[in-house]
Amino acid sequence: MKINTFLILILFSIVLISCKNDPDDKKTTSFPADPTLEQINSLLQKNPEDIDLLRERAKYLYDNDKLEEAISDMKKV
Repeated sequence: MKINTFLILILFSIVLISCKNDPDDKKTTSFPADPTLEQINSLLQKNPEDIDLLRERAKYLYDNDKLEEAISDMKKV
């Protein structure tokens, strides 16, 4: 009987731990729309090989403190 109680307690503990809802786990963040960036992205969708557009977007991203994205674009150039 003690073993059954112990197993139920362990199982209950595992369920509680696995059901933890931590708001920090949410990686999705909404940002306000950026019309300039949307325009550059739209042009790049039509012509993804346009080096000048990639360079322009990289500069724009760099100027707006989005360094990782800017570096990614510069690697493509």
